[in-house]
Amino acid sequence: MAKKRKKNWIKSAIQKPGALRKSLGAKPGEPIAAGKLASAAGKPGKLGRRARLAVTLKKMGRAKSPGYSNPNKGAMERALKKRAKKKGK
Repeated sequence: MAKKRKKNWIKSAIQKPGALRKSLGAKPGEPIAAGKLASAAGKPGKLGRRARLAVTLKKMGRAKSPGYSNPNKGAMERALKKRAKKKGK
């Protein structure tokens, strides 16, 4: 028998709203820079986990809404690829 997926997994995943922003030193109300988010996503521990969740959530919502044009399209992917290249060397 297959496991039943939790419907509201995002609600339970975000236990401390604003913790990532606080640990990265980003100002409230301003977006977190893609490079900062990408470098934090590569780190271990809670900071990395929160950053990876933020990247996942960033990809989910806006990309599917009709008429939305992301001005920073591809910035996160470029930052992650750049970080992966540096790690590989």
